[in-house]
Amino acid sequence: MGIPEKVTLLIESEVEKQTHERLCAMVEKVSKLYSVPLKIARRDLLGDGYCMGVKRSGKLCTNKIVKDGYCLHHVNDSRPHKPIVIKDTVRHNHVYPSPLQEGCPACALLTKNRDNNEFRDLSTIM
Repeated sequence: MGIPEKVTLLIESEVEKQTHERLCAMVEKVSKLYSVPLKIARRDLLGDGYCMGVKRSGKLCTNKIVKDGYCLHHVNDSRPHKPIVIKDTVRHNHVYPSPLQEGCPACALLTKNRDNNEFRDLSTIM
């Protein structure tokens, strides 16, 4: 590898580093504006390749990934939780809350469960 290739690699790595720092500043701004936790905003807005940790100063870490998306300094940090997904298969086909209506699959499920004296699933209530 000659000198021109080394200079090209050096320039590309510096451009990548500065671009990542600007993106981190944007993520921090979005986190403050919309009251989203910084780690979750970082996970959702920035790509892979850089640490997902947060420095003590409150800024995003700019180190490269070593293990599981974190650098050596943040490898033992707490991880952001994944969103809770509620599998909603039965829904009301009318304005809810209202009296139970015939032809509504969710109302039919409620009346069936009421007759059987069983517990209701949370998705049938909402």
